Amino acid sequence: MTESNSGLPDQNKKIEAKESKGYPQEFFDIQIKLARKLSSISGRHLGDVLIKNTNLYKRLGCVGKPDPSDPLWQEFISGIQEQDLTDYTYQFYLRFKDRKIEADKDRLTFGCFRYDYDPDSKIVRIHFGNRQASGSPLDNPEERRQELRNMFEYIKKNHSDAQEVKGGSWLYNLKKYRDIFPPEYTSNLVEYDSKYAGFSIWGQFLDRDTNIKPEKIKEFLASLDRAKNEKEILQSFPLHPLSAGTNIENFYRDLGIK
Repeated sequence: MTESNSGLPDQNKKIEAKESKGYPQEFFDIQIKLARKLSSISGRHLGDVLIKNTNLYKRLGCVGKPDPSDPLWQEFISGIQEQDLTDYTYQFYLRFKDRKIEADKDRLTFGCFRYDYDPDSKIVRIHFGNRQASGSPLDNPEERRQELRNMFEYIKKNHSDAQEVKGGSWLYNLKKYRDIFPPEYTSNLVEYDSKYAGFSIWGQFLDRDTNIKPEKIKEFLASLDRAKNEKEILQSFPLHPLSAGTNIENFYRDLGIK
């Protein structure tokens, strides 16, 4: 049980039940369709595209930066010639998803937020996930602000040398999400090439309960089918990931942290 699960027991059970549900098969199917298209256009081996240009490496339970020699990834790649790659991938995911859920429970979270800190660059990177038992987390901006305040109080105490805050996600397209943060953080949003590997681009196809958004997928696959080069493949996504950033002092000031 992580710090983010400090609420009521019944609520925690609902959160854990939602997490154990996992991702639907269609979520893997659209990534495989993109990988096949990108492999065909670029001439790269499908296995190379799957590890570098989809979110499968992390979704299948591998940890750290993508490493082709990872034993779990090697096991997966050894079977990608199966006739139905989507079904094979989904069944592989089901075998290991509980292990990944258990590993993620050890990560320090603050409600819907967590962070990574790089002491060399002194950069804090923000991550966001729906940790509510039900409903949209963006419908409770004050609660999200309090979670953000709790996280940055912890950061100030434990990483006093931190200088910058950065983040990247399709969520920055949404005003409700941008309004959670200091205005300086989202005032100069920049579209970036995610190389299709991060949840920052694939998360837009899932709703708050990790169900597929069929209309978004239909729109994406129609555009993907028409794409003739890698630039047009990227343009197939309904929303593009945006990067945000500012000096950490702007967070302390905006959140009232002394």
